Formats: sequence, structure tokens, C-alpha cells
Amino acid sequence: MKERLGLMKVNIKIKHLIMTVISLVVFLLVFNIYIYPKWENWLIDRDVANGNMSGAKDRLLSNLDRNSNSKYDFIRDHIITTAPEMYDVYIGPSSQTGSGYPKQILTLKEAVPYLQDYIQEAPADEYIVWAAKSLVSYFKRNGNRDEGDQVLEAAVNRFTQDNSQYHELWSLRIEESAAWHEFEEVEELITKYERHMDETFMDPVLRIAKVKGEMLAKQGRKEDALNELDKGIEYYDNWLEEIKEQFSETDNFEAGESHYYHELREYRTFLLAQSENTDLATVEGQLVKSNGEPLVNVGVFLRNESKSNHSFYGDGRYETVTSHDGSFRISNVLPGSYQVYLGLMFDQVDGYVWATDPYDIIDIEGEEVVEYPIEFQPLINIVSPSNYVVIKDEEVTFTWEEVPNADYYVIQLGVHFDGGSIYSSPNIVTKDQEVSVPVEILYDHTMGITHKENWDKEYLDTESLLAFLNVEGTFSWQVHALDETGKLISKSNGYRLTEDTMSELPFFHLQERTMTEADLVLQDGDIEKAYNMYKENIENEIELIHSLRMIIRLDNTLDKESDALPYLLMLGEKHPTPSTLSSLVRYYFREGGWQEFEKWFIKYEEISEDDSTYMDSLYAVFKMKQGELEEALAIFKKTMDEYSSNHYIGYILALELYLEEDWGRVEELARNYPERSFGNNPPNWLRLIQNISDLEHEIVMEGLSNYFTGDEEKTDAYLEEKDENALTIFIRALQQSR
Repeated sequence: MKERLGLMKVNIKIKHLIMTVISLVVFLLVFNIYIYPKWENWLIDRDVANGNMSGAKDRLLSNLDRNSNSKYDFIRDHIITTAPEMYDVYIGPSSQTGSGYPKQILTLKEAVPYLQDYIQEAPADEYIVWAAKSLVSYFKRNGNRDEGDQVLEAAVNRFTQDNSQYHELWSLRIEESAAWHEFEEVEELITKYERHMDETFMDPVLRIAKVKGEMLAKQGRKEDALNELDKGIEYYDNWLEEIKEQFSETDNFEAGESHYYHELREYRTFLLAQSENTDLATVEGQLVKSNGEPLVNVGVFLRNESKSNHSFYGDGRYETVTSHDGSFRISNVLPGSYQVYLGLMFDQVDGYVWATDPYDIIDIEGEEVVEYPIEFQPLINIVSPSNYVVIKDEEVTFTWEEVPNADYYVIQLGVHFDGGSIYSSPNIVTKDQEVSVPVEILYDHTMGITHKENWDKEYLDTESLLAFLNVEGTFSWQVHALDETGKLISKSNGYRLTEDTMSELPFFHLQERTMTEADLVLQDGDIEKAYNMYKENIENEIELIHSLRMIIRLDNTLDKESDALPYLLMLGEKHPTPSTLSSLVRYYFREGGWQEFEKWFIKYEEISEDDSTYMDSLYAVFKMKQGELEEALAIFKKTMDEYSSNHYIGYILALELYLEEDWGRVEELARNYPERSFGNNPPNWLRLIQNISDLEHEIVMEGLSNYFTGDEEKTDAYLEEKDENALTIFIRALQQSR
């Protein structure tokens, strides 16, 4: 009996041992496959969040070297999804865009072997497309076109034809080949792809149609290009109609249009605007720093002027990369208006800035070679205020280091708040490297109004409304240096990434005043209560100037500008600063109250120490409306070269034509001073002038005479009587200019 019990105990122990071993093996498998990778991922994310990028890098590389089953998860989560754009930053005359991934653990160069490994060996998924795009960007930036194509070919081979990634990669491969102007190769690739094209996937159809159109247009074959675009558009229209019919009885069905479709139609419109047998142009130049150092492997893009107010991520119609000496050349450029944008890595812009006018635009009319040299200048080093200093004095003194060849400097101020900042210029101009500004000037200065979102609701951001009146606010400043012609030389705001280029931080707090009860209520978001409190303070003359400022801002913000007028007039009488008086001038200009406009303009001129091209232009319009045409033209001519948007060029052309009757001179002005307006479509004054030049001279002069009288009914009657479409369009464009 004892022997049997002993045997049973041994058997039980063996079973327990086996179960323990099995459990341990299962646990280790689960730990290695699921728990450990998640734990390591969490540690890497923690290091990144804490700014410990070297620690995150060491931990990531250690996990990649383990060559475990989770290797591709690490590549996906910490390399592919955080891979930088082709460049760290895109810079243009009118905007600047970051890559959006400021905390990459590996540089793109370091990531290359892991991305290649993922494309070759990882499970076939959408991240292969992401990896391929990153590699193509890297090789393109370094001029390795063939390696980029090999990446796309390898990625395509990972998928079957019934997979959307297959068609996405094929489209990308064809587009990249076209970007290098390899037209014969593009045709071969398109022919090869079309054998396997599945028109269930419509985006590739549209993308290929656009490539064909652009390729033909760049070879001067406009009609063939339009035919290809039309075929793509028609095919998509028919497909979309079938989809709508198929799901017409489905509740809440909405068929959205592909953005590739809109791009196709937009490009078609662009081509239609070109004349027959259009000659193509070349844009070339060299990109260097002021010390002569060439900037190599920088992306150079030509971007259509109409898109210059949108964020840019390297999607220009024309592109190239600078060579070993910083030179670049973009050929086969169709007529149009373009801005040059640059794609750079952070180390290339560290401590330097491309100082250029926001309206620096290249106008191409036909076959020509446009020289466009670009020189980066050292950033201006600011001195004070800096490093979040608290200012309680009645003046703020701004100082900075001298800039060679600078004739004068302009200060810009910023208000910072959760999620962003707003910058504008309160017209602080000086020839010295120091300027003291009364805080009252800052208090008068309004900034743009921003809104916040919370639970899908939008509400007013009171920090932007209070601006420099907010004693809890954070403010910043920057200085721009200009030469005697008004050309921007350099500025203080830019990228400073190393000890050698670091400067003082341009941030400060302003605590000269004390917040009123109404301010505190406004800060809490109770706008109506704050409004009534400001109004009561005005009636009782409590904090009068401040309360007037705030109630005017609230009325304007709430689209009650007419309600703000009595308060604005009171502020103008009791606190006649340049900011207050210019607000009154602008109000009466918009309303056409010319007698009051002149009254307040004269007062503005009496106290303003600085010349304002904008205010002078308004006064020129006033003189024109009063029939003093010669004086109006003289003022306009003084402002022409200082007002880079050429907003009032239409008036100048009309006055020049009416007073001087020199068609050649007028056409030359229209060509040299085209009106600029980002995101809008300003009149093409050159075309309008050319159109009316074919009309009888007397008809045009009489039409302008009627217009200058200011009698719109008489002008309309004359235009209807003469029934000359070109003249009507020209006069209507003048009437809409303000």
C-alpha cells in the first residue's frame, strides 16, 4: 500500500513538473510575443515624450537587433509612422511649413535599411506604401533616381492586382518617373501598367490621365494634353453617375468626389488659359549662404500663385534638386504666375533665413530664361526683452544687433495662446538698433481674433481679444531689417538649433496694468456680461480709455461695427493715437464718408511720425473720388514700388490712360505691376487693358470720364448704351476695387 502511495506521489510530482514547464513555456512565448514588445514600445514612447531621444534610439536599435517576430512592429510603429517628410521644412516667400514629425527617433538616412527590410520581408500591408514613399523621398533628395524606382518596383511586387496598394504604388512609380522628365520611360511604364489596370480603382485612372496631360503639355502638345485630360474626366463622370444610380435607393448615400478629379479639372482649366503654340520657359539660379557656401540637395519647387496661401508639403507642379554648387534649373515651364518654394533639412537653415517679400512672384509669359538667385542671410540676434522677462514699466525697449547695409528696422509683435500665436506689426519703425515703445501703443494694437473648439463647439478665444492688455499673456517679438529701397535683408525669427546659432528667447510678459473686473469676466468666457460691464464703465467714466478699447473690439468681433462707431469716435477724441485714428480713417473709407474720412486723415497725419504706404493709397483713392485726378495719380505713383501687392494698380492704369492717353505706357505698367492676392483671383489688368485697346478711343475716354464722376447710374447707362463688353468688364473691375 505504501509503495503504491509513493508511486502515486511520484506520478503527481512529474505531472506537476510537466504542467509547470508547459506553463512556463507558454508564459515565455506570450511574454516574448505580446507582453515584452508592448512594454518596450511603452518605454520608447516614454523616452520620446520626455525628450530622451538618445535613450529611445538605443532601446529601438536594441529591439531591432534582436531580430524577433516583433521586429516589423517596431519598424512600423517607430520608423514608418514617424518617418519625416522628404524635407524637414518647406520655405516660401508667403508661408513656411514644418514636416509635422519633430521627434523622429532615427534620421531618414539611418532608417533606410530598416525600411528596405520592411518592404522586402514584412507582411504585405499599407505600411509598405508608407515605407516606399519615405525611401523614394530620401533617394530623390540625394539625386538617386534609379534607387527610388527600384524601391517602388520591389514594393509593387509585394501585392496582387486586386489590392489597392498595388495600384497606388504603380501610380506613384509613374508620377515619380514623370517628375524626372523621363518621358519615354513614362510611356513604357504607363503601357505596362494599363495591361493590368483595374478600373474599379478610379484614383489611378485620374492620376495617370493627369501625368499624360502634364507630360504632353511639357512637350508643347497642348491639344493632345487636353484630350487626355478630357478622357479622364469623362470616364470618372460616367463612373460616378453609375455609382449614384446603383446606390440611389440607399438611405443617406453621398458620393464624394476624388481630390484627384479636382486636380485634373484644375489643371485642365490652367491649360485652357494658355494661348495656342505656347512657348515654354526655364527658371534657373543658385542657392547659397551669404558666406558663399552652396546649399546642396535642396528641393526647389515652382508653385502656382493661386495656392500660395495653403500649406505646402512638396506638391509643386515643377520641381528639382540643387546640385553640388547649389545651382538648379527647371525647364518646360508653362506661362503663369509662380512662387519658388524650397525644401530643406534643419541643419541647412540653422541660424539662417531666406529674407524675401511675400509677394515675390515669377510671372512667365512665354519662352524665356528666368534668373532667380537665392541667398540665405544670418538671422538677426535680439538682445532684449528676452527670456520671458516681466515688464512693469510704461515703456518697452527693444534692442538687437546691427545688420550690415540695413537702412531701417521694423518690429513685429506676437501674442501666444494655447494652440498657436498671432503676429502683426504695430508700425514700429526705426533707423537705430533700439527703440522704446510706450505700453499704450501696445495696448491700442489689436491682433487677429482666434476661436477655440470644445466638444464640437467653437467659441471666442478671449486671449487674442485682450492681446497685450492681458497681464497673464505671453508675448514675443521679432525684428526685420530693410535696405533703403524697402527690400527685406534679414530678420530675427528662424531656426536656431545649435549652441553656435542660439540667441536670446524673444518672449516677455507685460504687467504694467491691473486687470479690471470686466477683463476677468471676459477671461472666464462670459462675453455678454463683460460687454455690459465695459458699457457701464464708459457711462460712469471708469477705466474709460480701456473700456472704450474693449467694447470696440467686442462690437467688431460680434459683427456690430456700426454699434462700435460712437465709441470709436469718443476714443478718437479722448485718445487720438495713430492706431485709433487709422481705425476711423479705414471705417469712413469703407463707408464712403469722404468728408469724415478727410477730417480724421488730417488728424492722423498730424500725429503719425511714420509714412504709411497703405494710408497714402487710401488718401489717393479719396482724391480720385473727389475728382482731383492729377493729385491722386501723383500720390499713387509715389506708393507703387512700396506696395508689393499692387492692390490699386487698376486705379493707376485708369488715371494714367485718362490723363496721359499713352496706351504703351499703360500696358507696360499693367505688365510690370500685376495685382497680387493670395487665394483669390484678382483682375488680370494687362488682359483688360489689351481688350479695351481695340475699342474706339473716344468710347473708352468717355466711359472713364463717367466713371470718375462717381455717378454709378450715369456710368451704367453709358455702358448699356455702348454695349461694349470689354469696356464694361474693365469699368466693373474698377468699381469693385476698394
